[in-house]
Amino acid sequence: MQTTREIPREQWDAFLADFIDTHRDEAVRVEVAGGDLGDQQLGSARSLMGLELEPKGSAKGDLGISLVLKGDAGGVMDHRIHHPEHVYLLEGTDDGVDCLSIEDQSQRKTMLFVRVAKA
Repeated sequence: MQTTREIPREQWDAFLADFIDTHRDEAVRVEVAGGDLGDQQLGSARSLMGLELEPKGSAKGDLGISLVLKGDAGGVMDHRIHHPEHVYLLEGTDDGVDCLSIEDQSQRKTMLFVRVAKA
């Protein structure tokens, strides 16, 4: 059964730490969707390395996603979500892919799709 739940803001730090502990180094697909840019995929499947809220400075509260690039070049790609407003987790899809969706103050969504092992 498919469920979507919103993660309360006061639980973001703990939730994101648990999510990265569970899915670190797994292949993810990242898409950004918004009225001003349409739907954009940030490249092909990449390996999830980090997911955290910026604790201080002018970017305090921004959410950073770090992905290990696939292929010969290697390296890391960072994607920053400015002023996140909502974090949702979609679980239990028929195709075995869960989705973490982060919506910013301009209603732009960044979605991380990760395949989960079926029990």
